[in-house]
Amino acid sequence: MVALIADTAPPGIIIAGRMLMDFQYLSQAPMIDELHCGLILDALEQFHDHKQEVIACVAHRGAKSKSVLDNWYIPKLELMQSVVPSIHQVGSLVQWSVDTTEHAHITLIKDPADSTNHNNYDVQICRFLDWNEKCRNFQITTSIIAQSQSHRQAAASPTIDDDSDSDVRGPGVNEADPQTAADDLWGSRHKVTNFFKKAQQVSSDIKAAKPLRTFLVSPSMAIHLNFDASIQRISVDVVTEKFSLPDLWGALTDYVEREGRTGLPTFHKLEGPHRAKPDAPLPFDDLRVWFKVRIQQASYHGQSTPPALTVNVSPLSATGKYGHYDAAIFTVDDTKLDQWPASGLKGHIVVEVHLVIQPLPPRGKTTPWAARFLTYVQCLDVVPQQRGNLLEYTMQMHVLKCAMRSAGVPFGGILLLDQLCSFTHIVPHFGPVADPCLTEENSAHSAPVFFLNKYIDKEFYYAILNS
Repeated sequence: MVALIADTAPPGIIIAGRMLMDFQYLSQAPMIDELHCGLILDALEQFHDHKQEVIACVAHRGAKSKSVLDNWYIPKLELMQSVVPSIHQVGSLVQWSVDTTEHAHITLIKDPADSTNHNNYDVQICRFLDWNEKCRNFQITTSIIAQSQSHRQAAASPTIDDDSDSDVRGPGVNEADPQTAADDLWGSRHKVTNFFKKAQQVSSDIKAAKPLRTFLVSPSMAIHLNFDASIQRISVDVVTEKFSLPDLWGALTDYVEREGRTGLPTFHKLEGPHRAKPDAPLPFDDLRVWFKVRIQQASYHGQSTPPALTVNVSPLSATGKYGHYDAAIFTVDDTKLDQWPASGLKGHIVVEVHLVIQPLPPRGKTTPWAARFLTYVQCLDVVPQQRGNLLEYTMQMHVLKCAMRSAGVPFGGILLLDQLCSFTHIVPHFGPVADPCLTEENSAHSAPVFFLNKYIDKEFYYAILNS
């Protein structure tokens, strides 16, 4: 990972490696315009400008021989100069991927050949494929029977299991559609759960538990919580101790005083000290707590629905001394002018999520503030760089540090779960020499400075490319 060697390797080596990653991510985008072509050419040019520093540091070695190389005679690198001209001629190159052909060679030649005695390959491979076809036909037949039975059962019992991670076929799905039938029979066995479809289905079901565990916060973002919470009922005081959040009471009272009493869709911002008095009473005593929340975003280029990502919010335990708190991006701009992912980081903040909760009213009562899911987060500030830049020069990543209040405690507060926009990944900035006290378990907890890792996946890379 490029971010791990920041300040350790010479800047030229880091830039050369980063440019290769930028070149790969940019050139594999499903939709490319002239601006992206310019970025691809710039990445290639910067790589060539710094590649000699890799040789100068004796860091360029053969993959097999491990011997030091003093040249860049690599055919694939030579082909990189043809990428942009090819895009101009045939469009995005990812549509011409040879993955399908290579996969067919594996499944139809290599794998069958491994089952032979290495004599008379053609005959044995054909026999293997014949047997495989008979098994597949049998599986298709049984799948059709099982599918028809499951459809009859679903029609007889429309109850929705919100806790299931399996795909839910809603009333808007045409079971007679050829594409749906093909996906069921010959598609990937690992189905991507479509929480957009599931959210639409449960929103029209009058029997679904409220507040809905699967819902849309925007046309491009779906959120899913398990129907059964990780902790069904626990007092605020116990949560404060279990999650080590001394200002949780103040954050909750501040939220209730500002927006929480109406239950209407509003934005909550983290601004300055808590306004509510430290001893202000809360209209509730207990909380429902989840240790994870799943979020699914539409593809940046609108071509598909990627798998959902999980934001973990696990407290301290015997196996995790510091807990497991993932970073995420929340929107704090209620103007609706800039929405993720087109907005980048504009109007958004990076946080560590430490709690996902639902306030529980006294038994037998219904209150507006119990209709919203809340999160307790701790802010990560973007550190300005030289000459007012937001990105560190060598890494071209945002540098983050834990925001602190005047009392020396982390800057935490309550945000609505509706404001969650994206999972993200932060990497500790170890510096020239890593602190020996940092370990795999405590680095995310104890490191003072982080990089916002834009290379965590291509969807996130495209979203913050111009931030």
